[in-house]
Amino acid sequence: MRRLTLVVFILAVALLAADCASPSPAPTATARPTAAPTAPQQPTQTLAQPTQPPATTGKTAGELAALGIAVYKKSCGKCHDDPFAGPLASGLRTHRTAQDLLRFMQTKMPQDAPGSLPEEEYFQVLADILVDGQVVAADAVLDPGKLAEITLK
Repeated sequence: MRRLTLVVFILAVALLAADCASPSPAPTATARPTAAPTAPQQPTQTLAQPTQPPATTGKTAGELAALGIAVYKKSCGKCHDDPFAGPLASGLRTHRTAQDLLRFMQTKMPQDAPGSLPEEEYFQVLADILVDGQVVAADAVLDPGKLAEITLK
């Protein structure tokens, strides 16, 4: 019986020694049950990304320009002079196309909160600039997909 106890004791010590000599596996985190995933929250202030203007609803450039005047007075007039009138100002001619000008407006204006206006308001201000600058006729339909074809030179 002493011999059996001694053998069991030696085996127990050998097993413990073998277990201690081998590295233990890294603990794994158990996933906690969570509620259904929620939609990511939008940051309160996003950087402006140039986007395509919204599809127009068949309004003429003149009708869009009339809406653009109100937007201009509210959002642009605090830094810029009166709304545009007459030939296109030389500062605006530094942009090659209407698309370039729209992208500039969407990413840089208004100066105190760039990109903060809804897309349709940028498009309406662009229409005002183009009509008042005599680049497009007031009765023309301003196609958002063809702004790159409207040159400002």
